[in-house]
Amino acid sequence: MRHAVRTLTLIAILASSFIFTGCAFVNVNIPTGKGPLEERTVEGKGKQKILLIDISGVISDKERRRGLAGKQPSLPARIREELKKAKDDPLVAGVVLRIDSPGGTVAASDTIHHEVQDFRRRSKKPVYASITGLGTSGGYYVACAADKIHVHPAAITGSIGVIAMQLNIEGLMEKLGIQDKTYTTGKNKALFTPVRADTPEEKEIIQALLNSFHERFVDIVFSARKDRLSRSAVASLADGRPYTAKQALDNGLIDAVAYMGETIATMKLDLGLKEARVIRYVRPGGQGGSIYSIKDSSVNMVSVDGGFLIDMQGPEFMYIWPGF
Repeated sequence: MRHAVRTLTLIAILASSFIFTGCAFVNVNIPTGKGPLEERTVEGKGKQKILLIDISGVISDKERRRGLAGKQPSLPARIREELKKAKDDPLVAGVVLRIDSPGGTVAASDTIHHEVQDFRRRSKKPVYASITGLGTSGGYYVACAADKIHVHPAAITGSIGVIAMQLNIEGLMEKLGIQDKTYTTGKNKALFTPVRADTPEEKEIIQALLNSFHERFVDIVFSARKDRLSRSAVASLADGRPYTAKQALDNGLIDAVAYMGETIATMKLDLGLKEARVIRYVRPGGQGGSIYSIKDSSVNMVSVDGGFLIDMQGPEFMYIWPGF
């Protein structure tokens, strides 16, 4: 009892201190346990299973913070772990990716795309993507690894393109009387520095990097949609704009406008299964929830969200829709 009181008191103190010192985001969680993944039935019955994998939030290869319980595996690490467990289970007939993400880093998005494709190749089990809210940029990139892409009628997808975000604090430094004293061994070593404006040559180098990542994105989409779209058609659609579900369907970027329950039903039909259990993998102490539940089963005690915050150690090339 005393331990519980001390824990709640600590949570209250932490929450108050962050709020009153002006922090934009506080997320204090009650830990739900650690250990190997455990199976939970979400709905349905029978021996055969359909695994539901949640891909939500910003896609990053950084470990995710989990309040007082510390950190949990990065999204690519968790996806790989869940797919391996599904591959090794002969009763898992297929996988549905539940995607609600604006995208994320180029590398993390590509890693998850690779893991999904590798799972399909090794296991011969189908993977369907169900975009339930946002499936833009890196979220759509990941969906392109699936056999079929379904989008909720009110969801947003597309935003095919790459962005690199960096602040220029040169003017602020001048106002504060701070001088930059950076020494390098090459004229382009300080590329993307925030303490001065980019030179014309540096802008060309940065744009070349962006173009390279953009071309890869176009290639990924074309590989996934080549039965419906030419590469030139994909390139014309890849101007960064988001699309509604209907627009995406009309443009050949997706296979169907459907609710997630309909996507699961379609997989059962395609597999010839009269019945199947929809399952999720959770850590010990976690709950299965429903097909619409978010993966993280921790309890949020305090949540003060001041907007989009991402823990970047430096400039990042992103497959992300910044307007989410």
